[in-house]
Amino acid sequence: HFKLSWQSPFEIGRKAVSICLSDLAASYAKPVALFLNLGLPDYFSKQMVRDLYKGIQDSLESYGCGLGGGNISKSSVLSLDLFAIGEGSDIFPVRSAAKPGFGVYSTGFTGLSRCGLILNMSRDRKMTSLFSGKASDSAFRNPRARFDAAEILERHGAICVMDISDGIAADALRMAEASGVTIEILPDDIKIHPEILDFCSKNSLDPLKEVLQGG
Repeated sequence: HFKLSWQSPFEIGRKAVSICLSDLAASYAKPVALFLNLGLPDYFSKQMVRDLYKGIQDSLESYGCGLGGGNISKSSVLSLDLFAIGEGSDIFPVRSAAKPGFGVYSTGFTGLSRCGLILNMSRDRKMTSLFSGKASDSAFRNPRARFDAAEILERHGAICVMDISDGIAADALRMAEASGVTIEILPDDIKIHPEILDFCSKNSLDPLKEVLQGG
């Protein structure tokens, strides 16, 4: 999901690739090829198309993945439909493999991207000047698929893994239901990025809520 008033075509293309490939990282799969079905509205200029593909290519090169093909058609709105192929490893981690006694861990700070979304939705120029380009804005505009973390988890034999783009609260519930276990998350055990605390304080938001709802 995106708005051209928030992000440039380059940023949209770059982000779309990372979001798609993130599910491969959560499966310990190495990215091989990405296929793109692109819907273009009349207002989308040739230069905007070039910038979009520059963002896509920039992201693909950073992950060592190629563009396998796709299709371009006319559309009433800009749409990107991506499909990725990856090469699996000896371990295929699933959300249904959680066992009693397992711990719950995140490979990074959750909530930053959600604060970045709130920042881009805001029309408060003071907030924009304070946080533009910082960690929360960057997490929203340029998320990274965690292949680096996947390599470490695979090496240590972690068998229960999932992408948490919908946030800890929603995805922990999905993992618990799939595994037939209860997952308990204690607020005091959750590490909150200092910028989230600052952002929430200045915007009268509950930082714990943003961390739990943000991916």
